Formats: sequence, C-alpha cells, structure tokens
Amino acid sequence: MKFLKLANSAEHFVAAGDPAYAKKASEQGAMLLENIKAEKPSITDAKHLKLIDAMEAGVAVYLDELAETAKLVEEHDHLVKDVLEVNGAKVVVDLDKIQEEAKAENNVAAQFAAGKAREHALLAMVHTTRMIAGEEAAAAESEREFELTEKAFAALAPTLHTASERSLYDEALKLFDE
Repeated sequence: MKFLKLANSAEHFVAAGDPAYAKKASEQGAMLLENIKAEKPSITDAKHLKLIDAMEAGVAVYLDELAETAKLVEEHDHLVKDVLEVNGAKVVVDLDKIQEEAKAENNVAAQFAAGKAREHALLAMVHTTRMIAGEEAAAAESEREFELTEKAFAALAPTLHTASERSLYDEALKLFDE
C-alpha cells in the first residue's frame, strides 16, 4: 500500500509540477525503504530476498530520480519567474525610457529603433511563454523574435545620443543577454 501511495504522489507531482507532491512522495518512499529494511531480516527464502533487494534498489533509484526532477522543476520555475519574467519587464521599461528621452531631444531615429526593439522583445516574451506552456510551434517563433530583438538592439545602438540613453541601452542589452 505504501508503494501505491508513493506512486500516486509521484504521479501528482509529474502532472501538476507541485513540489509538495514530490516532497510527499519522497517521504513515503523513505518510509517504504525503512519498512523494507526492517522486514528483510525476517525473510528466509533466498528468491524472495533477491526480489526484495531488487525492489529496495529500484525504490532508491526512483527516489533519487524524483529528487533530481524536483530540483530541475524548481530551477526551471526560478528561471522563468525570477529571471526571464523580471528581466523581460526591465528590458521593456528601459526601452520605454529610451523612447521618452529620445522624444524629448527630438531624436526620431532612436525613438523608432527603441520602439522596434521593444516590439520584438515583447513578442519574444509572448512566444517564449507559449513555448514554456507547451506549444511546440511557439519555439520557432520565439527564436525568430529573439533574433529580431538582437538585430533591433544593434540598430538602436548608433542612434543613441546621450549617456543616459547609452546607460539604459547597456542595462537592457545585458538583461536581454542573460
């Protein structure tokens, strides 16, 4: 019964990606391993003992792989929520500020170039979000928009006139490259 509970929690983790299920499965697996170790001395049949040893080893490998998967899910969530989303938003804000400064100095070329970079950065974010959500077709669109964003950044650089614009550009480019 403990193995079924372990499998059920692991299945929920895989379906939902919720680390609480991975933790629950890990705890259930540890209890199962403790029970196996406690009962092994009472098993006298060599065939049964061999099967129990194989089951114990299998559960241990399963728990190790589950822990590694949970770690990768946590790293993925951190990357998406704390890096990609945050950096993407900051890139857009920096490009907005460049547009505002360029407008104030009547620098139409910088306004246009910053607008194009902003457009492609936003589209890259949208398609990347779709890709992360499982839309395979969005991967090519995301890659294309990242390439167009890079080109737009390159086109923006020579249009900048002020140190403030250059600083905003450098920050946005650094965040984009992370």
